[in-house]
Amino acid sequence: MDWFVSRFNKLAYQALQHFVASKWPRVTLIYGGAGLGKSRILSEMYHKALAQRPSDKPLWLRAPAFATEYALAAQEGRLGSFRERVRSSGFLFLDDLQELKGKEKTIEELLHTFEHIMEQGGKVAVVLESEDLTLDFLGKRLASRFLSGLTLVLSQPEPDELKGFAEYWLQGKLAILDPGFVEGLAESARTLRDVKERSEEFLSYLERKQARATVSEFAAFWEAQQEEMRLAPVSENVLRVVAEMYEIALSDILGRRRFPQIVESRHLAIYAIKTICQCSYAEMGRIFNKEHGAIIQAYKRFPEKLTANPGLRARLETINRVFLNRSAT
Repeated sequence: MDWFVSRFNKLAYQALQHFVASKWPRVTLIYGGAGLGKSRILSEMYHKALAQRPSDKPLWLRAPAFATEYALAAQEGRLGSFRERVRSSGFLFLDDLQELKGKEKTIEELLHTFEHIMEQGGKVAVVLESEDLTLDFLGKRLASRFLSGLTLVLSQPEPDELKGFAEYWLQGKLAILDPGFVEGLAESARTLRDVKERSEEFLSYLERKQARATVSEFAAFWEAQQEEMRLAPVSENVLRVVAEMYEIALSDILGRRRFPQIVESRHLAIYAIKTICQCSYAEMGRIFNKEHGAIIQAYKRFPEKLTANPGLRARLETINRVFLNRSAT
């Protein structure tokens, strides 16, 4: 395996090196921030289990796929076949556990799936993308079960580790590595994924400009990238623009205070994020920490407020121009 190993992932990597399906703990929880290699570790474990114990019918699923398949099976009267496929696995590998937040029926189904696999002597390994080990959204019963076995954490890389990874990743891609460029790249990143993505983008930038990888070229590239990221049509940017418009804190928009100005800004943010970012109601519920029914209600009532409030409509048009370069409809 081609791996960059450092302090932040050493224990998880060592565990993977010693993975033997028949001797592995019955429950494994892998967690850490985004872009650190958690999914790759889970995938490697799955392929080892597949090679070592094919008779156990190892199954790898992303949690959103589990939720979607369960919902469709329930709607179409196929729960029996869905449960047979998932629960007959002797080793279930489930990625992106955090995507089940707010999906109570799916979490209940996962609890029963977990218990059935345990009763049959099987094993479960899951990945949670979170810097803190918080499983409250699963409920006490399922959370306690995932915490009962082996826990592997991938911590946030330190600056020297990101620099080391940048050097490792760029080997063979550039004839000469300017130390200042490598350091600048590492300083602009927070995760290994950031380093990889920005490296590839910078290399494409150099190719277009027919330039060398120098500190000054990276500084020019990164300045342009930062401006582009600030204008990307994503929820974080829309929220920032709305907060700046109303001169209020982001925490007010995402909180529960009911002052008229805050409520108006919150509803504007909900409508703008839905129309610009095309987020699902469930995803928006997680962003605003609200039931998705409340999000739907706020979104559907907003056009009436636009008709009655020209100033509000002007604000929406400004947001649309920033992110979509078009007027509100």
